[in-house]
Amino acid sequence: MPKTDTTQRLSPFARRMREARENAGLRLDEASVDARRILGAEWGPSRETIRRYESGMISEDRADPLVVTALAEIYGVSVAYLSPTVFEQTAEIEKLLR
Repeated sequence: MPKTDTTQRLSPFARRMREARENAGLRLDEASVDARRILGAEWGPSRETIRRYESGMISEDRADPLVVTALAEIYGVSVAYLSPTVFEQTAEIEKLLR
């Protein structure tokens, strides 16, 4: 049986999460350490959590905005690129805080 590319079956969110990390040249554990440095150990995602984002086990609508924002910074991409949904949520929060 031929090997299939599992990335083709992933949601756009999961695919962007994985591609952004890989393009940044980071392993899962490195991304986790960097995110924990930004958010603090208690808020930062574990290696397993990042893997769950990338595999589609955590969907875009269930994504933690703090984690997505930290990962976007680490990966050198915008929050809007990684997750348009989270970008919209954070924009709404910013409006409320003004």
